[in-house]
Amino acid sequence: MDDVDRCDITKLVKIIDGLRIILDNEKIHKRLIIITAIDESILKKSIQEKYNCDGDRLDDIFQEYLEKIFIVGIKLGSLENHESKEYLSKLIEANEELVASFHDFDSAGDDVEEEEGVEENERIERLNSNVVSETGIENKEYELSDKEKGYLLTSINQLNNITPRKIRIFYYKYLILKKVFNVRLAEKGLLSEWSENSNEKIIMNLLIHISNNKNSDGHSTDELNEKIKAELLYSANMLSVL
Repeated sequence: MDDVDRCDITKLVKIIDGLRIILDNEKIHKRLIIITAIDESILKKSIQEKYNCDGDRLDDIFQEYLEKIFIVGIKLGSLENHESKEYLSKLIEANEELVASFHDFDSAGDDVEEEEGVEENERIERLNSNVVSETGIENKEYELSDKEKGYLLTSINQLNNITPRKIRIFYYKYLILKKVFNVRLAEKGLLSEWSENSNEKIIMNLLIHISNNKNSDGHSTDELNEKIKAELLYSANMLSVL
């Protein structure tokens, strides 16, 4: 059973009690094994809500409850640095394969010989040209350079309480932030200035700062000029709720 601890906290104990009642049936007990992932802190709050207790009494009831319900529990340890890097590397690799498949799809579209298809491709090409000319941005700029990958793999272990989910969120948040930031720079005519002195490590460090629940205004970006800094902070704050 997955996501049991996402239930309403007042219902969590009732659900687990229901599972125990089901397993009290001897025939079911012989045929069924229940495995579930549960956040101990959430289960403890649910027990506290039900029994209206605190302190040592809550600890005693919680321990007794665990022993009555579960035969054995396996607690996952924190990710090691090499495990975090390995997981992020696989995310990057999967994303590159996805981007490559889009490129292959676009290339295949160029070979269409039918008149109707040719007209459609020309229309899309003109549309894309207009977008590029207006913003100065091409999709390939959102692909990660080797230097960016190195920065990501180095900085990922600065995240607090790191988990695979947090790594995944951080990675995709970086891709989105980079795109939003570039669009903002293009709109303000600052893209060429950033391109000449771009440093994606600044973006990653700021994102780490935000992901660790710190105020973006408190993060130093002194090496940027004021206009670019303002756009970066604006873009980062757009994503700070994620």
